[in-house]
Amino acid sequence: MSLSKIIIHKCFNIERRYLFNHLPKKILLICNGETEANINPNIYSTTPNNKIKLTKKGKEEANEMSKKLQKIIKPKESLKFYISSYKRAIQTYNQIEYIFKQKNYIFDSQIEPLLKEQEFGMMANITKEKRQKRLFIGKFYYRADGGESGADVNRRVEEFKKKLFDEIEFGGKIYKNIILVTHACFLRVFTMNLLNFPIETYHRMAKPKNCCFWIFEKNKKFNPSFENIYSIKNKIEYYTY
Repeated sequence: MSLSKIIIHKCFNIERRYLFNHLPKKILLICNGETEANINPNIYSTTPNNKIKLTKKGKEEANEMSKKLQKIIKPKESLKFYISSYKRAIQTYNQIEYIFKQKNYIFDSQIEPLLKEQEFGMMANITKEKRQKRLFIGKFYYRADGGESGADVNRRVEEFKKKLFDEIEFGGKIYKNIILVTHACFLRVFTMNLLNFPIETYHRMAKPKNCCFWIFEKNKKFNPSFENIYSIKNKIEYYTY
């Protein structure tokens, strides 16, 4: 290897190590609480997906989940919330924010459209034929009319990760913990992406429960390839076929 290549390689590793050292020690993914659509799926035909609200039970779920979060993150630990721009995610965050401020937590927050739920397009009125086609193609690759595939969501995950890495690399504020307030499909795709799961594993992942949260902790060993940076601390449930 030439001297110039050795220098480039060492500079690359130094840059990667700096980024690794300043990545959050914990990343938590939160699924929104119960929504109006969980009670009445027909609401998708009358209300835009981004405007669907939490139910009273959904707000109560968010309150209870906030108390559990306090056992994981302490008030003096640096923390930032990234919140999906969908109404139900913002309402879920509002419940958390209220509880955390009561306990004197200091944190930053940001609305992040990249964390929105998968766009299902015309899935609300999907025919039996199209449902069979979705199963045949696989939900990661199938794109409903006017909607997104799982692969499209994965591109948003990559874009969000790059945005996060750039903030750290170019002198942004460093946080020990970040919390993403998002949705069921995004949560699964993000998990697949972060943990380098094969697509077949994504297909088997069960839908997360309302107001569940998944915890990812940074591994202690630095890997220049940036694979397997984090490990999940929850038990993932899978469908059995």
